[in-house]
Parts: sequence; C-alpha cells; structure tokens
Amino acid sequence: MSRGPRALLGAAAAALALACAPARAGMVEGPYLIWFNLAGDASADQALHDYTHLEPSVDACWNSGALLLIGNYPPTITAALVERAVIRREPGAQKRLRTLLRTTFEDFRDGYDGVIVVPKGRKPMLMSFGSDGRLRTRTAIARSGEVDWPDAFCEVQPPIRRKP
Repeated sequence: MSRGPRALLGAAAAALALACAPARAGMVEGPYLIWFNLAGDASADQALHDYTHLEPSVDACWNSGALLLIGNYPPTITAALVERAVIRREPGAQKRLRTLLRTTFEDFRDGYDGVIVVPKGRKPMLMSFGSDGRLRTRTAIARSGEVDWPDAFCEVQPPIRRKP
C-alpha cells in the first residue's frame, strides 16, 4: 500500500469514530446539584444514593453526566445560608445563594444548577432553589402513601442554566 491509501483509511477510521461518538457540541451536561439534608433523614440520603447510582434509563431524570454534591461543599455555600434562602425564604440570602450557584469555584469551574434540600418537618419533603432563583417544593409521599424520594427529587430538580 502506498501512503495515499493508508492516509485515506486513517481518515475514514477517524470519521467513523467521530460519527459513533455521542454528540455533545453546544450541550451542557448535568444537572449539577448540591444536596443538603437539613432533617438528617438517613432514608432520604440512602434513597437518593441508590437512585443516582442506578444504570441510567430513558425514564430517569438522572444521567451519567449529572453531579450531586453531598459533602465537601464550596465553603461559601453553607447549611445556614441554604436554610435562610430556601426554608426561611429571605430575599437577601436568596440573592447571595443564586450568585454563589453561578460562581466559578477553584475545584469546580462550571457552577451549579441549584440546591436540593430535605427540610425538617412532620412529613418527608424536598425543596430546591435553582440558579434561576425559583423555589420548588414537593412532598415525598406518593399517592400510594409510601415515601418516594426519587420521584420528589425529579419533580424539584431545577433546570440547567449553565452555558455550553
């Protein structure tokens, strides 16, 4: 074989590899979320761990490009700030949290789409605050009367607002 056909085969192999690769140009992976369990409910932590570690499916709201930060939070995003912004709904704290969610951190440069919170209360529920500034709340009790953390988690997930 001369150099011409080898180069042609190499180009064809490269084109085939690109065609088979998932298209991500202009797309943003995620969501990137921060989990705060202010109620200390271990069943919520376990249910979300199990759900986010399942094999991704078409029906799931979670995917392999998503991130759920459960510890080692950025030092400026504290439980106290999250409580003031999400639970107490203080406008100043909400503004601060929204700014921080969009901030570039040393070890994480993309920012976050929001926080998901398990508040203290009589019934299991989830709340979220997104980088879009919107609060979302959902009880974690299904119509069957059973606790369904994954369904509530999917319902309160903030939209991805990070730019590609």
